[in-house]
Amino acid sequence: MTEGGGTGGALGEAVRDALRSVFDPCSLAMGAPISIVDMGLVTAVAADEAGRVRIDVRTTTAMCTLAGSIAQGAEATALAVPGVTGATVQVLPMAGWTEEQMSREGRQMLETRRRRARGEVRPREWELRRPSAGEE
Repeated sequence: MTEGGGTGGALGEAVRDALRSVFDPCSLAMGAPISIVDMGLVTAVAADEAGRVRIDVRTTTAMCTLAGSIAQGAEATALAVPGVTGATVQVLPMAGWTEEQMSREGRQMLETRRRRARGEVRPREWELRRPSAGEE
């Protein structure tokens, strides 16, 4: 499996796309949801021929108390993807995370959330248009 990617062809990509609907719990609490994919928390997605999927996720800190919630959301979402017969989520709390690992969209949402907290933007401006395939 590779950083930010993985193996597994179309099924792995379908799972990775579905994981965009799993939001970082802290971003939800702040009222500005950012997906675990856009946060850069999903480090790899791999699928075998039998439809078994493995997802590796890192946490933003080694002491993240919501890692179990992230893993449960990722597993349930993966299992809902047609063709997936099983899913395992490996949490890598010591993998290290920095903002550079976020997607471009994720960094924009985080910056807008920070600006909103400082009162620099309107409350709904953080809702950005999701780029179409190939725009990232």
